Order: sequence, then structure tokens, then C-alpha cells
Amino acid sequence: MGQYFKVINKTKKEFINPHTFGNGLKLWEIVASGKGVMQGLGLLLAEGHIEYNKKYEPIPSTIIGRWQGDSIAIVGDYAKSGLYDKCEDEDGKAKKGWKDISIPTYKTLLKDTWLGDMKKQDLLKNGTKWMFGDEKKIMEELFPKECIEGELLRRQRESKEIEYTDFKNSLTQDEILDLQEKAQGISKMINKAVGKFKKEQSEE
Repeated sequence: MGQYFKVINKTKKEFINPHTFGNGLKLWEIVASGKGVMQGLGLLLAEGHIEYNKKYEPIPSTIIGRWQGDSIAIVGDYAKSGLYDKCEDEDGKAKKGWKDISIPTYKTLLKDTWLGDMKKQDLLKNGTKWMFGDEKKIMEELFPKECIEGELLRRQRESKEIEYTDFKNSLTQDEILDLQEKAQGISKMINKAVGKFKKEQSEE
């Protein structure tokens, strides 16, 4: 199974869980892409960042810069400190004296237009089938339209794939060879027509 990790603030007794951000819990699953939980960590460590509203008035943030200057580590469940199990129980709930700030951190991250739009496109493409727990709840809260449309499109694609597989499995070997031969014939006709068109264009 390997070792699992989470990002822990030793100073404030707070942590962020990679699963909430759509990451796996193993070290390389966390750091390899640089997305998700590592982006959230970037927000928490930022110093001097100020956001403004439309009237150019500063907007205070309880997340951006929250951890700057603190003692922070990506802690594994094999670590001698035992911090991995000290901050969270077996049900994924923060233990007494600890605080899980994964959800507000991820929501702050997705307020960014570019990141938010990327997540919307991903939802429209893949739906929420592979999302679980807090991540799925956040997507359904922030992007309900994209979640519904993405799920409908995904189910439609899967239904068509099943229909195609059933159709293919119902064919005999001779029927498959016949269809392949016809497809090759059509492909040759298209290539011939494209070649003729290009030749005519070059002669004009």
C-alpha cells in the first residue's frame, strides 16, 4: 500500500488533506503534478498578497498567507513524530485541538478564474464519477451546472460504448472482415478526392 501523507502546520495545529483537492495520498501523487493540494499550500504560504474588490478596496482573506512563517511539513504515517495520526481520526475528522482547513483552502483556490474555468472544463468532460467525499461536495456546490451536464454527457458516452461493444460482439468474423474492407474502400475514396481537390487548388 505504501506510505500516506498530508500537509500539516505544526504551529497552528492545522492541516490540509490531499483527498479534498483530488490528489492521492502518496508522496509522488501529491507533488508530481504540482496541482491541487500543492497549489493550496502555495496560497497558505503567500506573504504580501492583497486582493481587491471592484471599488479597489482590499479584501481580507482568512486563507491566503494564513501559514506564512509557520512550521509546516508534509508528514507521512510512518514518520516518528506520529503527527499524521495525531491530527485526524480514522473517519477523516479533525481530532480535538486540530483543525482541517482543506475545504476553505480549496474553495479559495477555485475562486481564481483560470483555475475555476479549468475545473469546469474537466467536469464537463469527465463528470464527477471519480470524485468522492469533500471534493465532490465542493464541485456540486460551486459548479452545479457543469456537474450535471458532465454526468449526463459521461453516461451518454458510456451508453454508446456499451451499444458499440454489444454490436461488435454480435458480429461474426466474416462480417467484421467485410466491414473493415468497406471502411478501407471508403478511406481510399476520401484520400483520392482530397488529392484531386488539392491538385485543382494548386493549378488555379
